[in-house]
Amino acid sequence: MRNKIITLLALFLLSSPSFADSISITVKPARGLSGTTSLTIHDDGMVTVLVYESAMKVSENSVDIHPAERDQLRLETIRAIDDYLNRDSYASLTAYSFTISLAHTIDGVTKNISSKRLNKQAVKVIQKLTTLVPDNALQYAKDEI
Repeated sequence: MRNKIITLLALFLLSSPSFADSISITVKPARGLSGTTSLTIHDDGMVTVLVYESAMKVSENSVDIHPAERDQLRLETIRAIDDYLNRDSYASLTAYSFTISLAHTIDGVTKNISSKRLNKQAVKVIQKLTTLVPDNALQYAKDEI
């Protein structure tokens, strides 16, 4: 009986939201809210995309991504965040008109970077994103890169 209780307690702790690991990637155009696109890889493996068609209209879609592709996008996002956080200067990075925000939440703590200057990993993330989001919502970013 004691082993069952310990096992249940361990499963409860391991599945607790405080241990959630999620990734969020948001690309915002230079002006306004219209066209803002946000992809989130949730801790349960589900992937959702929010597209702000206007300030009043937001569409939400689930996206079916092969687990290997999802894991690769997750790793590229984490690499991009780490590269930004480990830099002393951003002057060498190319500036764009849109803003990218990258967030990684793990153990209840979020690392978040917002930038108009893209490192190599952020460019890879956006290039991958342009193939995943519906209806070419990120065409403006694709055209700039």
